[in-house]
Amino acid sequence: MMQKKTVKNKNTFKTLKRLLKYVTSTYKLQFVVVCISIIVSAIASVLGVQFIKYLIDDIITPLIGNGNPDYSNLLQAIIVMAVIYILGIIGTYLYNRLMINISQGVLKRIRTEMFHHMQTLPIKYFDSHPHGETMSTYTNDVDTLRQMISQSIPQVFSCVISMIAILFAMFATDIYMTLFVLVMITIMVFVSRFFAKRSSKNFIAQQKNLSIVDRLYRRNDGRAKSC
Repeated sequence: MMQKKTVKNKNTFKTLKRLLKYVTSTYKLQFVVVCISIIVSAIASVLGVQFIKYLIDDIITPLIGNGNPDYSNLLQAIIVMAVIYILGIIGTYLYNRLMINISQGVLKRIRTEMFHHMQTLPIKYFDSHPHGETMSTYTNDVDTLRQMISQSIPQVFSCVISMIAILFAMFATDIYMTLFVLVMITIMVFVSRFFAKRSSKNFIAQQKNLSIVDRLYRRNDGRAKSC
């Protein structure tokens, strides 16, 4: 079991590395901009939350009950907070927009390479594999790659940056509360891994069932046209 798990992890890492090569070989500059935008967006979201704490505790609270309040510092703080959130919005929009272009371009290249490779396959391959399985590879499997490139990879990178920034902010605020949260997160990770192992089997079964449904649909559609 451990050997199978190690081989599976190596294959997953190898697949991810190969997929990133598709991205960096053609869209290297855009991918660098995406990474910078994700960092800016993640840091801006954390700084925004921290700045709200500073705004309430150090600026708004002293103004309460003050007979002659001075709102100049409040106005400056609101402007700074607006700039932080605007930078975060720009970063989020930029990396999402660029990842759409990157994912569509990579998928076009993958489908083109698959089509050229299919031309070199012997007739025996098509006799031993149903048409639905081949079409499912072009549609469902490649669409899963699109979701991974456009959503999963940016979200993972954004979560890592956000977790690092949040961890520093939490330790700066309260060490003991941070340790308690880390313990609870550890428990959540183990629970998530427990369910992820079982959901992965269902996902594989879903892809196989989609292939079968696609094959049956094409077979029935062909019979209907012949009639």
